[in-house]
Amino acid sequence: MRQPYYPTAIHKMLIKMALAMMPDDDHRQFNYLKPWLLSKDHKPGLSGSVPIIEWGISGGVNPNKIMCIVAKVKEAFKDSAYRYQFICQYGNFQYQLVIPLPEECGQRKDFVYAPLLLPDEHFRVFGTSDYQEKHFNSPDRVRGEKLSILLQYTSRYSDARVQESPAE
Repeated sequence: MRQPYYPTAIHKMLIKMALAMMPDDDHRQFNYLKPWLLSKDHKPGLSGSVPIIEWGISGGVNPNKIMCIVAKVKEAFKDSAYRYQFICQYGNFQYQLVIPLPEECGQRKDFVYAPLLLPDEHFRVFGTSDYQEKHFNSPDRVRGEKLSILLQYTSRYSDARVQESPAE
């Protein structure tokens, strides 16, 4: 089971990480989010308007590696797709979320699904991964959430000595 958590607190944390990675010119466009991000309560605010994509990655992934990317849409697609997305991969999870500009709030735009930040060889060995759309818009603490993990072994090793019985 997962540790208890507040869904909106996770959403805020991911947005804070994205803003911390942005160049100053891009970062300034999100000043409108700061009162919500810095508030100590867990009111949804921006949460829930666009889902967060949570990938569960099959197989072994380096637990000490964190990879994060702030993606900015090409100018030619800015009217049809959200301008900024944040992708963060840690352990066997990858999260992807939109960080909407003020003028994008309440608009329906295309959500571009990012690929997993792993080499193709990983999927040949461990198979495909799956995702869920999550809405981190609840201010209530989540407890007892079950998490299923698939373990696969490529070989079997045992250091127990095999005893042979004497021939009769």
